[in-house]
Amino acid sequence: MTDLVADRTEIDNLNSSALAALSGKSIEVSKAAITMKSQLSTLFGAWELLSVDDFIPLKAEVSKNVAIIGSSAEKTAVILISSSRYPNQNYFAATAACRKHNYTYQLSLTTPAIIESLAEVDRGDSELSDDENVKLLNGLITEAQNIGAADIFIDIDEGDNFKASFEIDTDKVDFQDYTRAQVTGMMRYFYQQVADQETLQDPIFDMESSQFATGDGIWNGKKLRLRYQCKKAYPEGTDFAIRLLNMEADEGFNSIDDLMVSRDQQALIRKVITGEKGAIILIGQTASGKTTTIKVLLTEMLNRKNGLIIRSIESPPEYIIPGVRQYVVRESRDDDESSFDEASKEVLRMNPHLIFMGETRSKATAGFLRKVIDSGHGALTTLHATGTYGAFSRLESEGYRRDVLAQDGNINALIYQQRLPKTCTHCGISHNDFVEKYSETNGDESKTIRRLKLLNSDLSDVVHVNRTGCTHCYSRGISGTIITMELVTPDSKCLESARKEDERGFNQAWVDVCKTNNFGDAVETHTYHALRLMLEGVVSPERYEEKYGEINLVGLEQRCRAWRVGDDFHAIANQE
Repeated sequence: MTDLVADRTEIDNLNSSALAALSGKSIEVSKAAITMKSQLSTLFGAWELLSVDDFIPLKAEVSKNVAIIGSSAEKTAVILISSSRYPNQNYFAATAACRKHNYTYQLSLTTPAIIESLAEVDRGDSELSDDENVKLLNGLITEAQNIGAADIFIDIDEGDNFKASFEIDTDKVDFQDYTRAQVTGMMRYFYQQVADQETLQDPIFDMESSQFATGDGIWNGKKLRLRYQCKKAYPEGTDFAIRLLNMEADEGFNSIDDLMVSRDQQALIRKVITGEKGAIILIGQTASGKTTTIKVLLTEMLNRKNGLIIRSIESPPEYIIPGVRQYVVRESRDDDESSFDEASKEVLRMNPHLIFMGETRSKATAGFLRKVIDSGHGALTTLHATGTYGAFSRLESEGYRRDVLAQDGNINALIYQQRLPKTCTHCGISHNDFVEKYSETNGDESKTIRRLKLLNSDLSDVVHVNRTGCTHCYSRGISGTIITMELVTPDSKCLESARKEDERGFNQAWVDVCKTNNFGDAVETHTYHALRLMLEGVVSPERYEEKYGEINLVGLEQRCRAWRVGDDFHAIANQE
C-alpha cells in the first residue's frame, strides 16, 4: 500500500469519537506520517485496512472514494468516505459489502487525500482495450441496477474528467469519476457493439455529436434495455444520459392496481381503456413514469379484449410489451415528416384497432397523431406539458390546431402524472414524535408543523422523512417512488372551453361531469392527490413541499378543483 501522509487536521477528520465508540477504546492520533497497512494497528489497536484482500474487498472504482478499516476478529468496521462524496453509490456499495460479510459498521467522514492514499489507483488516460471498456460499462450498469437507479448521468467535470451520478427515487446521487478515455471507451463500446443498429441516428459513434440509441443486455441475470443519449455541451465537452428499463415480464408494473392511484381514479382508467376511438394522451415531465403507465394501459387493454390489435411506432421502443406489434421509426433531426408519413401509411394498412406512437414532440409526430385520429383509429401517446389542460397549447405549438384537436371524439382521456419519493417505512418519523421534538423550536421543522395545521385534517398518519436514513434506505430516508395523477375525460363542454382557451371553464366543466357521474376524487388534480398521499403517510411533508412548494391554503385551493378552504381534507381524501 502507499504511504498516508496527513497532518493533525486531516487525521482528526477520521472522527475519532465515532471510531472510539465502535471499538470501545480511546484513540490517540499522532502527527507523523503513517503507512496504513503497518500502522493502523498502532493507532487503532487490532484494526487494519479491510477493504482489500479477502476481508471486505471493494471494486477498484469504489475504492477510489471509500475505504473500510476495522477489526476482522471482532467483525467491526468504519466506512471512511469524503464528506464531499457522501451519500453516493460508493458508500452504498461499501455498506452492502459490510453486510454481505457480516460486519457491524458505521460511517466516518474524512478527506479525499486520505482515501486516495489508502488505495493504489491507476489513473492513466491511455486508450482502453475492449475488455477494459466492457468491464467498466458492466460495472457501471451493475452498480446502477443494484441500487435501483432509473437513470445514469455522466457529465463533464473539471479538466478532462467526467462525473457519473445516478437518479434514485427522484434523487441524484454521485457515483464516481471517470477519465475521458474511460468514458469514450465505454460509450463507444455501447453505441457500436451493444446498441440495436436500427435505433442509431448515426452509424458511427462520435464523441463530439448528439446521438441517440437503445440496446439490450443481461446484467445480474436480468434483462435491461438501455436508452442512450449524448449531447454536446457548451462551451465544450459532452454529457451522457442512460435510462435503465427493466425488461423482465414478471417484474415492475403490469396492472392498474400496481399504479397505486386512488380507487376512483382506477375505476375511471378502466372505463377509459375500453374505448377504441380517440386519443389517450399521457402527460408529464421527464422521468415522471409515463412509459411505465403506458405499458400498464396497453397490457390491461390486451387482457380485457380478445382479438384487440395494437401496433406501435416508436423512436425507439422502450419496453417489450407482449401482444403489441412494435415497429421502429427513425426520427430525423430536421423534423422531416417523411419517415412518420410513410410509417403511418404502412401501419394503417395493417388494420390496427389502436396505435401507440411513442412521444409526440415535434410537428412530424403531431401530424402523425392527427392522421391516426382522423382515420378513426384509437391512439395512445405521451407528451411533455404542464398539465391536462396544457396539452392543448403544447400540441397547438406543434401544428395541431386547437379547434381541430378539441372536436368531440378526438380526445378520449388526458392523464397527467408526477413521480414522488416514498418515505422509508423503517426510519420515517411519525408526526406525533415530530411534533413532540420540534414544536417548541424556531427552526424549519416547527414552521412545517404550523403549515400542516392549516389543512384542518387528522395528521396522525403523516410520516416525516428521516434525513439520516437507515440501512434499509441506504441512509437516504426514502425508498421507492409513487405516482400522483390527474385524469380528465373531456365532454363537449370541456372541449368547448378548450377551444375558447378558457381554463377555468374547462376545470368547472370537468367538476360538473364528475358530480353527475359520481367519479369521486377522480375530479381532483395531481396536487390534491399528492397531499392525499402525504396524509396517508406515503410521501413526507418535506418531499411534498420540495415538489409543490410550501403549503398555502389560497394557492392550494387554486390548484385543486373541488376542495375549498375550510373543508376537512383528510375526509375528502378517503371518500370512496
